[in-house]
Amino acid sequence: MAEKATARLLEVGNGSAELHLFAGKAYLARLLPDDAIVELNKAAALNPRLAFVHYNLGEAYKQRRELDKARAEFEADRAIEPDVAYNYDELGTVIAAQGDVATAERYFREAVKRDPALASSWYGLGKIYRQRKDYAKALDAFNHAAALDARSTSVLYQRAQVLMTLGWRTDAQQDLVKMRQIQQSEDDRLEQQISGKYRDPQLGAGK
Repeated sequence: MAEKATARLLEVGNGSAELHLFAGKAYLARLLPDDAIVELNKAAALNPRLAFVHYNLGEAYKQRRELDKARAEFEADRAIEPDVAYNYDELGTVIAAQGDVATAERYFREAVKRDPALASSWYGLGKIYRQRKDYAKALDAFNHAAALDARSTSVLYQRAQVLMTLGWRTDAQQDLVKMRQIQQSEDDRLEQQISGKYRDPQLGAGK
């Protein structure tokens, strides 16, 4: 039904660049990068400077682990929208995955300069500093990330490792306990969704 709705929307909208962008984003949300790329490329062909079309193409290529193409698209969107922090954040993530940590650090820094509330960029910086064994900077970055996303188990785990290295075992254990509590609550929520939901027998098994 979602595909029919998207197709109908494109038909009614006469296939404008904005509607192809909308369709591409819908496919991305459903983790269908191949379909997203088709629609987003149509949008880019109609309006290559349309805001966020290249950003979403970058997301699609990142889902396919085509990092060079993802990087090129994020760079293209940055050229159109130089003040959008998300482009710098995504560039930092992609480039770090490619192994160029110095350039990744620069992009993460540009991201938090534009939007200090980007937890993912603080997290990226923390991982880079931990890798360099600059534990004071790593802890500062992970503290920023934890303040912005207190339920991120990844942040809690990374910060616990830094605290352990610095000899602050009690603080590290507190982070690990909190991490396990969050993981358990998520497991409980998923189990409730799977087995705790009322099922009307009249609707048939598995409904």
